[in-house]
Amino acid sequence: MWIGLRSLLAAPIFAGDAEKTRKAKYINVLVLTNIPILAAFILVRTINGEEMFGVGNTVLASIIGVLVVVWNLMRSGRVALAAYLHVSTIWLASTIIAFNSSGAFGSAYASYLVVSLIGGLLLGWQAAAGYAVAGVAASFAMVYAHNIGLINYVPGDAFNSAIEGTVLLAFGVIFLYLIINSFQAAAENERLVSDALRTSNRELSELRDELENRVQERTNELQFVAANSTRRIEQLQLVARLTQELSTIQDINELLPAIARGISERFGYYHAGIFLIDERREYAILTATNSDGGRKMLDRGHRIPVGMRGIVGYAAETGQPRIAENVEADQAFLVNPDLPDTRAEAALPLKFGNRVVGVLDVQSTQADAFSQEEINILSILASQVAISIENARLFTQTRETLANAQRVYNRYIEQQWQQFAERNEIPGYHLSRKGIEPIKASEGGKAKSRIISVPIVIAGQTIGALDIRREKGEDDLTESERSLLEATAQRIALALDNVRLLQEAQVRASKERTIGELGSKIGSALNIDNILDTAAQEIGGLLPGAEVIIQITPEN
Repeated sequence: MWIGLRSLLAAPIFAGDAEKTRKAKYINVLVLTNIPILAAFILVRTINGEEMFGVGNTVLASIIGVLVVVWNLMRSGRVALAAYLHVSTIWLASTIIAFNSSGAFGSAYASYLVVSLIGGLLLGWQAAAGYAVAGVAASFAMVYAHNIGLINYVPGDAFNSAIEGTVLLAFGVIFLYLIINSFQAAAENERLVSDALRTSNRELSELRDELENRVQERTNELQFVAANSTRRIEQLQLVARLTQELSTIQDINELLPAIARGISERFGYYHAGIFLIDERREYAILTATNSDGGRKMLDRGHRIPVGMRGIVGYAAETGQPRIAENVEADQAFLVNPDLPDTRAEAALPLKFGNRVVGVLDVQSTQADAFSQEEINILSILASQVAISIENARLFTQTRETLANAQRVYNRYIEQQWQQFAERNEIPGYHLSRKGIEPIKASEGGKAKSRIISVPIVIAGQTIGALDIRREKGEDDLTESERSLLEATAQRIALALDNVRLLQEAQVRASKERTIGELGSKIGSALNIDNILDTAAQEIGGLLPGAEVIIQITPEN
């Protein structure tokens, strides 16, 4: 019951309007305290001899009725109207009581102060000033009414004066309570706002610190990415320069050591080795290296079986990179006494198309030395190395094939010129003061002369010489004379070779013609006897003095 009564008498709360809620709370307190005070005041005045329905008690009872109306207006949400009605009613009641009692000599003037303060509390300072001005005007009006005799001042009973003072004091205490409560609420709000600001500032400071940390972390990440990007660009540039340098080396015996040395110098690896897979694809053979330990391995013909055992063997077998970030914890790593400082190893297959031609083995003295970006760079480098190796192999094979072809061609030219020389009875001609004479095979040089010889060369084969005999004591040929003789020797060689080729062509044409005629005659025969007889006669005509036998003899 008590809880229900408290809920009934509690001031309403208007969501979203704190000022309206505050005024409703003050009006509720004023009404609920003023009604009992005024009722008690009426009772005391009646007991003290005032008429039950006299002017004073009637006014006080009317104020109680108005306060009930004010309370209902306030609870229905019309707070401003309730506030104006409440303050105006109190002001009007104070004025009526003053005019019907002691006027300005009574407590009415003091009640105007209370009314103005309540008006300021509920309606603002403009309303407080307005009620104060109205109170001052009413006071002067009561003084004027007293002067013209409308109001007669009759000192009242001391007890009634004390009662009136007590009522005014009660109103003042209630007002002071509301003022102090307002100040406390404002201070509390200020404290809450201050706490909220401090909390907000602390949260903002924490958020700022967090943002600064995030910005610093992001900056560090960007710097790390930028550093890695710069390093990757530098490594790619190193790969490009190394590839360009390797492209100028065509001998595989020079290429492979240059690759191992270049990788070690450019990337700073402790050891770089190149393994090539043999033709039977059984072993990966160390072919080039840069380190001292690697050279010891190279001297003893170091080789690794192609297969799953060992890092190099794995890469050679699968065609996939194999990385040992920490060799002490990698079971696939094979301890090598020639390379005792190895802490990390990477083996990258050298692939040309889908075929693994070898393995690039790099080792570092630091664990975890190979990042994913570095492996990608090394993979690119391995592809370029594989292409360079294959190009060098093709160049070597082409050079060997060309050299073999050149040797065969030189032997052919030598044989052809030897046969040509044998067919020609005159080996050359001699120009002297007597004129042009054929050279005799047995003719030798004269003691009083000196021979200056310029070789006649065709396709690298010396087929003769252009000899100049000069008297003793004469100077050697000048540079101009030697150039002229060499050019003449070249023209002679070209002309002689053209003649040789023409004669060979004529001989081949004659052979082809003879074979064609022989075939035509044999083909015109109508039976086996005619064919054999014609063939024997024609071959005998081609080879005079020879005995020709053509016989058909089955093997069985």
